[in-house]
Amino acid sequence: MPLAADTSAYFEIQRVAALVAEAAAPHAPGFDPTPRLRVELQRVLRDVPEVRIPPELRDALLTGAVLGPEAARWLPTIRRWLTDECSRTGL
Repeated sequence: MPLAADTSAYFEIQRVAALVAEAAAPHAPGFDPTPRLRVELQRVLRDVPEVRIPPELRDALLTGAVLGPEAARWLPTIRRWLTDECSRTGL
């Protein structure tokens, strides 16, 4: 895989981590960012090669479960994925 594709995937994974962090953050009563976050997650995941998605995250990412009430539980795993990609790509 060319370096540009590798680094592109890294930056998309970084965006996924930001979306999950936003979902895990406290929100004002009555404000639910989940629908907007799900749309953005789907858009970002289109640019992440399927082989780059860890098996333990695949279903949760593709269904958007990482953005639901369990977002805080998923966040460390998402950040580990980002760290692994950083190491793999040298960024």
